[in-house]
Amino acid sequence: DLDTQISKNFIACGYPNPVQAESVRSLRSILSGPGGSTVMTTVQKFQEAGGIVTGGRRARTVEHPVLTEASNVFVLTDEAHRTQYGSLAANLRRALPNAVFFAFTGTPIDKGDRSTLSTFGPYIDRYTIEQAVADGATLPILYESRMVDLH
Repeated sequence: DLDTQISKNFIACGYPNPVQAESVRSLRSILSGPGGSTVMTTVQKFQEAGGIVTGGRRARTVEHPVLTEASNVFVLTDEAHRTQYGSLAANLRRALPNAVFFAFTGTPIDKGDRSTLSTFGPYIDRYTIEQAVADGATLPILYESRMVDLH
């Protein structure tokens, strides 16, 4: 559903011909092929297709392949605070080693090994709640203060 939503948003904004990766195999084919496409996907499609390989006694995970070494690949990551610190994000970066990564998040984090700024670099721009309210994009947060008499 999220893949479809992302593609529909790009189309609604007049962006020409976004390509929706329908599966892990489809994503790998698109990214390994000729460039020039705007590919819509989710980080979940950067899973290991082969899973765990057993060779003797020890099991190991399959290393994600490099899909393109092109340097004109731009990755736009929404909700970057959620999914950019685990194995899927590591696979994404391995698959696209020379890509430029941009992050969008309303809640950047900085907790130990999970840091939005360390992962993506410094802020390019900030759009604050106050700006969003002034623009009419967000409703103001209203709260009511009440005094309670405990006697």
